[in-house]
Amino acid sequence: MKIILLVITFSSIISSLSAQETKDSATVQIVEFPDVEAEYPGGMPALMKYLIENITYPADYGDVGFCGKIYISLIINVDGSVSDVKVQRGVDPKLDKMAKQIILRMPKWKPAETDGKAVRSRIRIPINILLE
Repeated sequence: MKIILLVITFSSIISSLSAQETKDSATVQIVEFPDVEAEYPGGMPALMKYLIENITYPADYGDVGFCGKIYISLIINVDGSVSDVKVQRGVDPKLDKMAKQIILRMPKWKPAETDGKAVRSRIRIPINILLE
């Protein structure tokens, strides 16, 4: 029986990037440096707990001893919803897909703020994986 261990690190987890997206002919900006960063409900400990509790490895994945880091980027919208989830750098197609699906199912975040107003922002989440 193999034991699976997920290790998550969050050094500089939240990183905003500059971008713009067009929606219904209106430009909605992604704020590069918000005054207050987006926050997962309950903070980083709650985010780590969510990820650990929701990891389900593909049944046919048998690469014991594998380790790697998956970098996920996503947008936190003004209502706290998650969108535009992308694997920026992955380790394996099956594990990358699993990580993306978990992020897509996340509950709403507290959105970033600039000048006291909620704004869209981009964050990155690095996920270290070690399969034992």
